[in-house]
Parts: sequence; structure tokens; C-alpha cells
Amino acid sequence: MKATTAEIMALNEGIEGLFTCNIPAKMAFTLSRQQKEISNIVTSFATARNSLLEKYAKPQDDRPGMFQFASPEDAQKFQEEEQSLTNEEIDFKVINQININDFDGIQGVKGDWIRKLMPIIKID
Repeated sequence: MKATTAEIMALNEGIEGLFTCNIPAKMAFTLSRQQKEISNIVTSFATARNSLLEKYAKPQDDRPGMFQFASPEDAQKFQEEEQSLTNEEIDFKVINQININDFDGIQGVKGDWIRKLMPIIKID
């Protein structure tokens, strides 16, 4: 299946959110296998984004984890290259589709998580 890096990152967030709920073991197994399948994509994106930050920005000494761009042009270049990374289409393997009806009765499931899982959800 093809999806953008942004869709795969959202899929990962949706899976992580569901792991905070009391989901059935079969669903947890399927989701953990899917997360393992996309983990390299998630890691590669984070590494590439960090490289862009190092290229265009400097860390702030007084605010750990925060960066300062040297110029508005550098900020613009960073945003353009980051957007290009985010929109890149990548092939990934769907391990097993989850039926939308499997979410019925599971407490704590947020609609946003299910929306993020759409690439791997089967709707009857």
C-alpha cells in the first residue's frame, strides 16, 4: 500500500493511542505487528527531520529541545524540505486489516485514533 509519510506517522499515533485502551488481544497483536512494520519509516522520518533542524537551525542553550533559525530564509527552507519529507509517498505492508466493527464496545477509543488508522481499516 502507498501512503505519505504524514499518513504513516498518523497511523503510528493512532496505534499508540489504542494501546492505552483495553483492546482485545487479537487486535493488540495485529496492531503491534503493523507498528513494527512501519517503525523504520517513523524512525527514518525523525532522523531526516533532525538532520534538517541541524542544517538550518541552532539549539537554544536556555531552552532544551528548542531551535532558533538564523534567518527567515533558513526557516522557510526548513519548512519546504520538511513538507517534502512529509508528502513523500512510501510503500508499506498492511499486515492485517482491522474491521471497523471490531472497535464497538471498546471504552476509551477516540474517533481521531480510528481516523488515523483508516489505511488499515476494513469497512464492510
